Amino acid sequence: MGSAIHYVALIGFLAFLSAGAILVLLGVRGRMVLDVPRCARCRHQIAGAEFHRSGLCPECGGDLTGTDAISYFVSRRRRGMIALGVAVGALCVVFPVVDRLVTIGARVSVSTNATNVELSGLIGNAPQGETSAVEEAVRRSAANRLSADEYAALVEAIIVRQERLQDDWLEFAETTFLRDAASAGHPLTQAQIDRLAIAGFGAPASELPTKIRENASLNMTPAWEQRRDLVRTLTLREVRLDGRPLRIVDYQGNTLDGLSSTQQGEVVFQHSPGRYRVVSTFDVAASFSPSPGGIAVGSLAGAPTHKVTDERDVEIVSTDAPSWIALRSPSSRAAEVRAACDVCAVAIDSDGGAERRCTLHVDLTPGMVPQLAISFSVVVVVDGVKYDAGWFYAISSTKSTISSSSLNPVELPCPATMPATVRIIARPNPRAVEKYASVDAIWGEDLVFDAVPVTSGRTSEGARR
Repeated sequence: MGSAIHYVALIGFLAFLSAGAILVLLGVRGRMVLDVPRCARCRHQIAGAEFHRSGLCPECGGDLTGTDAISYFVSRRRRGMIALGVAVGALCVVFPVVDRLVTIGARVSVSTNATNVELSGLIGNAPQGETSAVEEAVRRSAANRLSADEYAALVEAIIVRQERLQDDWLEFAETTFLRDAASAGHPLTQAQIDRLAIAGFGAPASELPTKIRENASLNMTPAWEQRRDLVRTLTLREVRLDGRPLRIVDYQGNTLDGLSSTQQGEVVFQHSPGRYRVVSTFDVAASFSPSPGGIAVGSLAGAPTHKVTDERDVEIVSTDAPSWIALRSPSSRAAEVRAACDVCAVAIDSDGGAERRCTLHVDLTPGMVPQLAISFSVVVVVDGVKYDAGWFYAISSTKSTISSSSLNPVELPCPATMPATVRIIARPNPRAVEKYASVDAIWGEDLVFDAVPVTSGRTSEGARR
């Protein structure tokens, strides 16, 4: 990945060029100004006497009595705006010039007399975007000035640099040298290719929350994005819970020997509450090709893979214990959950009858909270009396998003004075979403909405629907 200055220069170049072009176009288009009456068809100036005598244009014979037959405005170019557009557009050339000057200033001076050992050190310690040392290595490769050991040292230096910068994009000069090395009979080993893959994307990891339910299905998607040059494959081979193997299945429940990066599946288990250590074992392999149809400098076919383990502590909590629903830190997600519960309106309507019965309506729209299920029973407090108004839930997971609500009208005695506000309490109701296999995290704290405005009337129209 090149230096950030290249991207800033590109954005600035395009922005100024576009702004200049827009200003020029607006200036050429001009603006409408008041003018003498003219025939809209041929633009001939219309004299009053000529118009009144015949109603026809003396130049083209067009009917001047129709709608829009006579034009009273003319478009005039805005020369100042055109000049400004040209000036702004011309400034775009400043960005590539500055980019070039900064790049030249940042280049490491590489002497053609530097030894290959020194060249390897320069490559390994080069900052991001600096490729002059690699370019010198490419020139020496083209001149057949490198031995097998020197090729190996320079290739290792490129890999070390990638590992140090944690870069997921090889510079063009680096891919060129790796291709030249392969052409000279020194391709990357599988271990080196795997190191490049992990340098850019980190070690693989399973998607495990810190707390999980017993008898749960955990979503496992061991995937790496595919990007230029490196083709990565990743297969989850085994998951153990304190040494006991768990079953890996696809979403249809079929047992799998391994879960590849092109699949999605689950790990199912049944264990009693407590703290455990989960160990996931992955097979990691990668292939490398600088360009489509280019010389492959590494091959996946028949190449050995190496194993990577991902270890972490988890806590399995029982569905019978109240604490199991607090599967995410309340302090870190409270604002998200509250924002997802949109109380649209509350209404208390009177039927106008002799018994003075009123109906309470609540309109609440549940929203999604990423990777979290919210499920609540709704209680409305009117003049200190609590009324159950229904329920709602919303589930957001890597597999699907689901939401549902049932907020029914509630009959209650009409208050002596209609309250201006009420209190709404949303109480966690995890049982409503336990049945969904994709749920491994449910919000577990009350939400309280104070001073919710109330609309009232003598009809039964209720809150906004």
